[in-house]
Amino acid sequence: MSRVNKIFKIVVKTPPKIWFFSLIAIVLAFVSLFAIGYCSYYVHELGHANSALLYTLISHQNSTNINFNYIDFGGIAGLKVPQQTIAIMPKIMMSYGVLFSILLYLFLVMLLSKIKRIRGDKWLEYPLAITFLIIVIRDIALNLLCGTDGLNLNCSSGLTSSLGVIFLFFALLSLGCFFIELILGKYLAKQNSKNLQNQLNNEQEVKC
Repeated sequence: MSRVNKIFKIVVKTPPKIWFFSLIAIVLAFVSLFAIGYCSYYVHELGHANSALLYTLISHQNSTNINFNYIDFGGIAGLKVPQQTIAIMPKIMMSYGVLFSILLYLFLVMLLSKIKRIRGDKWLEYPLAITFLIIVIRDIALNLLCGTDGLNLNCSSGLTSSLGVIFLFFALLSLGCFFIELILGKYLAKQNSKNLQNQLNNEQEVKC
């Protein structure tokens, strides 16, 4: 019961500003993952389309047909994304879709890591790198292992859905930490410095 009381006191003493900005950080993380997920469908299928074109050139064919199937992204009607590329290519080249997506994620991480506020700050770089790894592992698991782009293991829809939720949770948690540190890092550092200075002043007054 004492632990619950301690947690309650921490919650009560936490300034509303921190709760407000933490909420904004979580929203930003969700919006970022939503945008990355949306764009990754197009990049993924572009990888398949490029694979089909490359195979056409290598095999000296005059032309090729590339068709796409579309689905509603996130179950939102009207927000269409390509979900399947129908084209002639070797099975091994089906993995190029995941490769293109990984290159997109790597480009985004490298781009963000060049920002002065982020560069050299491990509390920002680590969550960013962890988020990148989570998304890459998700793509490999759901596309190369359970999906039709690779081994095509006999994964049930329940398993793939559960894996998707788990990966989303950890990616949201990691990216949320990134945005919390990005927004509140300097504020919390100033508060700690201010509290330390007040503590030193109080100790000096006691000595006097």
